[in-house]
Amino acid sequence: MGEKLLEVKNLTIGFPEENGMHTVVDNVSFTVGRGEIVGIVGESGSGKSMTVQTIMGLKKTDACVSSGEILLNGKDLLKISDEELAKIQGNDMSMVFQEPMTSLNPVKKIGWQVAESLKIHTSLPDTEIHRRVVEILSNVGLPKPEELCDKYPHQLSGGMRQRVMIAMAMICWPKLLICDEPTTALDVTVQAQILQLLRKIHEEANTSILFISHDLNVVKEVCQRVIVMYRGKIVETGYTDEVLYHPKHDYTKHLIA
Repeated sequence: MGEKLLEVKNLTIGFPEENGMHTVVDNVSFTVGRGEIVGIVGESGSGKSMTVQTIMGLKKTDACVSSGEILLNGKDLLKISDEELAKIQGNDMSMVFQEPMTSLNPVKKIGWQVAESLKIHTSLPDTEIHRRVVEILSNVGLPKPEELCDKYPHQLSGGMRQRVMIAMAMICWPKLLICDEPTTALDVTVQAQILQLLRKIHEEANTSILFISHDLNVVKEVCQRVIVMYRGKIVETGYTDEVLYHPKHDYTKHLIA
């Protein structure tokens, strides 16, 4: 692993309760290097989604970060203003969610939705924005990208919608792409295509990817290193093959089984 792009240090997140705090992420630390793909695995409730939502600045309103730092390029995302964070979201880092239908706007055309980030973060003329939208839709393997710009999300298949989500996330060529269970709702064939697409993006753009999943087989396909989370803590971490073939923690063994 070369230079660090993302550093999460001693991150603790919880929800206030009558008699104190219910901790969901407990003193979590890890790094993602430039051009590295790192997986976080664990069953639902392990704290993995809460961790990445907090990195992205999307944590639930009543969730409290009680300690820790999240450094992107050395800048602590927990200490910057909302305006500064808004400049980073979608530009330096972006996220692909597991259910495109909840993340895509049903009443806006695909072209408009993919272009939105470019409109926010650049002052490019409309013709150049349109050219880039068509180009990225083509890059993520969508047929007839010109025609696709005029379609609505409900007119696309699940796999196509997920590709649109990846195009939206990649339109500003972020340094960090966070994928939260991006293949869960897809059938096996489409899932394989999406994983192949993420590998291609990683190779061509040297994008760092933080890949969240509960499925170790999926992680094995794309990730160089893996972090195993259980009940809010990291219980094991290492190179993917090492963790999968020589697991040390009982929970990892249980996940593999």
